[in-house]
Amino acid sequence: MADVERLLVVDDEGPILHALQRTFEAAGYEVTACLDPAQALTAMEQREFQVISADYMMPGMTGADFLARARAMQPATIRILITAAHDFSAAVDAINNGEIFRILSKPWNRLELLGTVRQAFDTYSLREKNRQLTELVRDVPLRVGPADIAVQQWDREEVHKVFDALQFRVLRERLYATLSTA
Repeated sequence: MADVERLLVVDDEGPILHALQRTFEAAGYEVTACLDPAQALTAMEQREFQVISADYMMPGMTGADFLARARAMQPATIRILITAAHDFSAAVDAINNGEIFRILSKPWNRLELLGTVRQAFDTYSLREKNRQLTELVRDVPLRVGPADIAVQQWDREEVHKVFDALQFRVLRERLYATLSTA
């Protein structure tokens, strides 16, 4: 998990934006709050966010459109849509175009809201660890043949951290055992 969990919150209604910001900051997140999607897109040019929460109905750009643009800018970011609209087609559009993690309704349940954001950060963290592990495995060429295992540029410390983080201790031990007998 990142040292700082950054959350971008977008809502055109000041009191709602302020309430969301206070709620998320009280939960320990670093929050950037924006009253309009254009301001949020500018914020995204300046820093990366792990999670984005956006209102659906905003002037100039819907939350679904904003989240689709956010996805293009920062594809790894987990996106949440908060809406008072009960339009099924809007929800489908948001999911299809912005790859929305969850849709929450207004008024929101505080525990559900915080639980969803926690799940979003956890999902981001797991995807990032998976990406790191995939990159690591890709960089460790293994040729398995009759007693032939060749490993180039092997960084055991880095492998140890990633495998521990993903709880693959058994796999790590088997891999080390295989490498040590080669």
